[in-house]
Amino acid sequence: MANRILIWHKSSPSAVLPIYYAERDYTPAKLRIMAGNAPRAKEFWVDIKDDGVSILSDRAATHQRWSEKYTTLGYNTLATSTFRVGESVSGGTSSAAGIVRSDGHGNMELSMTTAASFADGETITGATSTATAKVISSARGSTNISAITTDSPITRTVLALGQSLEDMADLFDGEVTIEEGSLITCDVEQMGDAGNVTVQLELESLTDEGDESD
Repeated sequence: MANRILIWHKSSPSAVLPIYYAERDYTPAKLRIMAGNAPRAKEFWVDIKDDGVSILSDRAATHQRWSEKYTTLGYNTLATSTFRVGESVSGGTSSAAGIVRSDGHGNMELSMTTAASFADGETITGATSTATAKVISSARGSTNISAITTDSPITRTVLALGQSLEDMADLFDGEVTIEEGSLITCDVEQMGDAGNVTVQLELESLTDEGDESD
């Protein structure tokens, strides 16, 4: 059981993170990363440091690449307005939804935000424009994630593309000691397009005193 939990919340790339003081000796037990908005274009990279030195395990450097083939919709009977790039469009029958990436001449490209797919004949509605139209054809897109691994070791841990939770970002072996008087920092090396990210570090006291949360 953790005796102290350190919490860093990165709401935006410019957010300043707190520095924690170790009032007694600890050993790190578990690192957790949670994101309100999962990274899609670039991974979220973070390192935890004790007086400027990483406490994370060395690992192979692996980077992910995300590519997306957009879903295409053909439609007619456009009414009320025109669809807008960046707005969410939903299907009245299928409950499918996606973000408009391009639109014109009765053809639309979307990034899907649901597992459901649009159905031919259903009415679609733009969340911002309130435009409506009837689907006459649809082709579901796909995503592809590829990984590249290098031989050079790194100490950072990663929230991978498409993930909003990494519950075991680092499981420590008990050999790391954070000594009394140390300053513990969270170094976000790459924010990517993740949003509202919280990093939690669980610490176990080496003197078995009371529980704390920061």
